[in-house]
Amino acid sequence: MLRSIWVYLVGLAVTPGLAVYAILVSYLDRSKVACRCSFIARTWGRCLIWATGSKVTVEGLEHFDPTKPQIMVANHQSWFDVFTLIGWFPGDFRFVAKQELGRIPIFGRSWQRCGHISIDRADRSAAIGSLETAGDRIKREGLTIVMFPEGTRSPDGRLQPFKKGAFVLAIRAGVPVLPVAIQGTRQIMAKGRWRIGRSDVRVRVGVPLDTEAYGLEGRDRLKDDAWSGLRALLEGDGASKEASHATERKVDVGNR
Repeated sequence: MLRSIWVYLVGLAVTPGLAVYAILVSYLDRSKVACRCSFIARTWGRCLIWATGSKVTVEGLEHFDPTKPQIMVANHQSWFDVFTLIGWFPGDFRFVAKQELGRIPIFGRSWQRCGHISIDRADRSAAIGSLETAGDRIKREGLTIVMFPEGTRSPDGRLQPFKKGAFVLAIRAGVPVLPVAIQGTRQIMAKGRWRIGRSDVRVRVGVPLDTEAYGLEGRDRLKDDAWSGLRALLEGDGASKEASHATERKVDVGNR
């Protein structure tokens, strides 16, 4: 209980100030807004993880090239997945998340000003429009986009079925899909619970999947391959197995 109180106090202390700073930066210095927003987000994520007493280790970071556009797909167990990714991944990237985040006072404004992408899950046509906008930005700005294709946090920690949006977007934008597995964040804060614990968080980065090997008609195969790759990463042996699997799949699809 004391840890939970401490983490909430830290969150209340740092979040509004950093959010206001991000908003001011976005208006005063547009040329450096991406760099400044990334620094602010990284500071925020690391502060909140630090407050829990947790440690984060990242494996397979050599598979992630922050200079190239891509779509990062990660499993989703906790709000602390977000803090982990923004705190420990290099480069500048944007999240695709539910529209409700944009309605949070101060934080929501900073989220929008820093260029993150909101999806209205209740309005299918609006959601499709937001994804099309995201695709345009990937091509134009060379962005890395982070998506949680399960759609919501897993209630029991098991990997849930994926939705198609991230994979259609990747194919249309012509960028690879990067599977990222996160373990341990559910022990910090599980879905539906407010009590916060401590955990050793492990992030495993898989081999990127080349969307050119699939084409739009292969979006379901891409989705299934990403799901299988993420499950293998969660089981601890995904990087080497997924490398050979991705190669075999590319050859197989290319020969169709």
